[in-house]
Amino acid sequence: MKARLRLLLPPLSGLNAGSVLPFAVVDRQLRVLRSGELPLRELAAAVPAGAPAEAVLHPDDAVVAQVSPPPIAARLLSAAIRASVESMVLSGTGDLCIAHGARRADGTVPVAWAQRKALAAAWALLAGHGLRVEALVPLALARPAGDARPPAEIPAQAFWTAAWPGWSLALPEIQPRARRHDWRPALRWTVLTAAIWIGGLLAYAHQLETRVEVLQERMRAELAQAFPDLPIGPEPLVRARAQRDALRLARGEPAGDDLMPLALAAAQSLPALASQVTRLQYGGGTLALSLREGAEAAHDPAAIRQALAARGLAYEVDAGPPQTWRLRRDLPAPAGGSRP
Repeated sequence: MKARLRLLLPPLSGLNAGSVLPFAVVDRQLRVLRSGELPLRELAAAVPAGAPAEAVLHPDDAVVAQVSPPPIAARLLSAAIRASVESMVLSGTGDLCIAHGARRADGTVPVAWAQRKALAAAWALLAGHGLRVEALVPLALARPAGDARPPAEIPAQAFWTAAWPGWSLALPEIQPRARRHDWRPALRWTVLTAAIWIGGLLAYAHQLETRVEVLQERMRAELAQAFPDLPIGPEPLVRARAQRDALRLARGEPAGDDLMPLALAAAQSLPALASQVTRLQYGGGTLALSLREGAEAAHDPAAIRQALAARGLAYEVDAGPPQTWRLRRDLPAPAGGSRP
């Protein structure tokens, strides 16, 4: 059941949001479903959403007449009717909205006209308050057939259920434009916000890069002061450790990743493996401990890793067979030969 709204307008010059409008909601069979009076601002909320609206114009706002154009082609009928109307009005037809119905059997054509600006403004006002107007009907065409009484004297049921014409002054040329959502301001603000955010990130990244460069320069300066003969390259810490180990070897002191320091640290960190080691091999700064066949070295990996890390060692386990534990210093060590 598709309903539509019918309403009676006051003179267009006084139409506003507070104007109280008589209305009725009718179904397809023109049965009244609801009727009453409401201000224009409240009318859209009181009727079915999206229901088409048909508005009856006040008699002072539209003129209805009939003309007898010559028997011409249908495509020329509108021009002939406009010429006939022009002979009946004092001013030109450029300021008017002119609409007409079909030619009757007697050759006459019903025609109506109204002031263009007033009609367009009223339609825009109705649309602005949520009404989907599809027809603007002159009162003379909305009365029940043969009833010339004012609307107030016509029974409401008869007035709202009358057969209104299939044409009206709601012409496409004065139809309000649909509201368009202008997304350009929002897009501009989005682009500006993104630019500011990206600019802030770039500035922060540059600040961090500058700090890193300052710290690197400070490290190079301290290393150059501590080791005047050490060439400072891109990896000063690695070179410094290599230089330190070289000095220790020159003095006969073992380096941290030599066999004895590694073996001693392993024995202190892994006392449970002491009775299960069958082979010990050292090479390239790595100490390999091979366990006896069938050995079950129950251990807590986290605890073992923590114990080794406390002595600067890292380890990994080869499942084997035989099961082999490989230990080395957690820090890079200088290249060296293999010691059996």
